[in-house]
Amino acid sequence: MYRHAGRTVLSRGIGDRKRSARSRSLVGKPGTSAADVRSYLERHPNFLEDNPELLEMLTPPELHGGPVVSDFQRFQVLRLQQILSDLGNHQSRLIDTARSNLTNQKKIHQAALSILDAEDLNELLHRVARDWPVTLGVDAVVIGFETGGNAEREQTDDIIRLELGWTDGLLGDRDVVVLRGPEVTSTAALFGPAAPLINAQALVRLRTGENTAQGLLAFGTREEDGFYPGQGTDLLRFLGAILERCLGIWFKQGN
Repeated sequence: MYRHAGRTVLSRGIGDRKRSARSRSLVGKPGTSAADVRSYLERHPNFLEDNPELLEMLTPPELHGGPVVSDFQRFQVLRLQQILSDLGNHQSRLIDTARSNLTNQKKIHQAALSILDAEDLNELLHRVARDWPVTLGVDAVVIGFETGGNAEREQTDDIIRLELGWTDGLLGDRDVVVLRGPEVTSTAALFGPAAPLINAQALVRLRTGENTAQGLLAFGTREEDGFYPGQGTDLLRFLGAILERCLGIWFKQGN
């Protein structure tokens, strides 16, 4: 059975195409005994060639060469089976991650298009504060700009007031995006009454012009793994860039 293991593994793709009705005739039969299986394999010596994936599940026989002889063949086959299993699991995780990334990308694009269609600044701000949480699957989205004062939350046209220097205090003087997990206490100045619900945050720096105050786009979610350090930030950077350009246009028109 195992003399042809190397050949059957290499011909996996060919074997799949050769799969025939005779190789599946035992499948689903109740009460099949070991003798029945043995008899079937004796009558169909090409069964494993037609079904090479079974080699990944079968336990290889152990060679008995005495108490001081180790069966390296059995060890190698078992090791190869484990490697194949690990590769299959890794492939499944990659597929799940790719699907999740594609879903998130669609959400980001939908959010970006929604503010490009806004007819005025108030509509844009309303869509960010009210529509984006639904579109992006988060619990809160907030825009804040530094205007002085004591960083108390003042809701005016969906923009909150932040103390000067507050943005650099959260993001540093270089970072554009910072992700904060559940170990960081939510800031009431950002999320107001919703702050106790927020377990993870994504903070994106906003700059609408050279002579304008710094701003901040904040996402909050109750999911502890919603945002975490080390997570990819490309999509958040893209969304922040779209928002700051749209805000810059409307701010200039307002002046």
